[in-house]
Amino acid sequence: GTLKTMYASLAVDGDLRTKSQTKCSGKEHAWFKYTLAIASEVETVVIVNGNYDNKRYKLDNAVVYAETGSEWVECGRIAVTSTTSTRGQTYTVDCGGIVATSVKIVQEQKWNKRKCLDLKEVKVYGISGDVEEPDVDEGPPAVDGGWSEYGDWSECSVDCGRGTQTRTKTCTNPVPENGGADCEGSPTQIQPCFGKCIVPLDGGWSDWSNWSECSAECEGGTQSRSKTCTDPVPKNGGADCVGAGSETRNCNTQECPTLPGLDVVQLIPHFEVSQSSTAKSLSASLAVDGDLDTKTQTGCTGKANSWFKYTLAEPHSVGKVEIVNGNNDKKRGKLDKAMVYGEHGFEKFLCGKVQVTDVASTEGQTYSVNCGGRLATSVKIVQKEKWNKRKCLELKEVRVFEYSEELEGEE
Repeated sequence: GTLKTMYASLAVDGDLRTKSQTKCSGKEHAWFKYTLAIASEVETVVIVNGNYDNKRYKLDNAVVYAETGSEWVECGRIAVTSTTSTRGQTYTVDCGGIVATSVKIVQEQKWNKRKCLDLKEVKVYGISGDVEEPDVDEGPPAVDGGWSEYGDWSECSVDCGRGTQTRTKTCTNPVPENGGADCEGSPTQIQPCFGKCIVPLDGGWSDWSNWSECSAECEGGTQSRSKTCTDPVPKNGGADCVGAGSETRNCNTQECPTLPGLDVVQLIPHFEVSQSSTAKSLSASLAVDGDLDTKTQTGCTGKANSWFKYTLAEPHSVGKVEIVNGNNDKKRGKLDKAMVYGEHGFEKFLCGKVQVTDVASTEGQTYSVNCGGRLATSVKIVQKEKWNKRKCLELKEVRVFEYSEELEGEE
């Protein structure tokens, strides 16, 4: 215990005008401890008496100990011989080079029924440096914390325009342990970013597809076409296209051919139609679309024959072939004397020839050629005759009917 302001530090300030004094107690020992900066070999301990009232007992017979690890070793005792004027007297105790971490002065003897110490100065001499420290169990070593790698950047704080994004690291590489220091600095890093401004895009219709094939050869059918909402496709919450994506129309509304007392003579379905060449966009399919307002036209040539081919869906006994003239310039030569052939495999047979007699108005006139029930896989119309030094065909419609004995008998 410290008496008034006479602290222990006054015994090591190098000033003999100051002193340290402990409280005086009847039971507890009075002591002063000098802890070394590092473990050292302690040779001698020098003590300057601070007794101001010439009572030798305050220091007489005080014991000097050296602490070595968990053990205290007695170096010696102070013997005060003069009973008068002890203030300022110096006493030396030899510790013999003990490796110690501290030195302790303890007054175990009472004076005036109490125990206390008055000390002007305490000096400890020895050899410091590379000495073996006492075996002290200090526990596991302290581990300072270390930063981990940064994580991924966060998303931008705004969807459109200038914002910020962050990433963080943690004090886990390693985690501080056993009193080790925490990581220094901020765990968070910030950088600017720019949100991509998302603009809604409304959808738009594509062009209409081609009309499908008619569902019936005669007596009325339907055909359809469609468009898609892909020009452009709606994006980013844009509106879908408005309206229907498909439409239908009637087709082949003409009556199916009949004879008195006979059932309807059936048209033979086609697999495909083709022609020698196409003039502009007048393709072969226009001759089988059931629409008399449309026509097909081949290219006109001076040498090669012009032809139109009707390929059956499957082999059939072919009866009548009907041809509706598409000539709009009233030149009968474009269809006159055209030859109609049946084909089956590599076999080709002649069904007949078209004879145009009315020269004044040939457009829309219908001509029939009979193939007599021969088995065929296709029917071909060929123009070998020239008009105006060229060969070509213009056809509004071509219809191929299955063979009927009753019909042949009537004809």
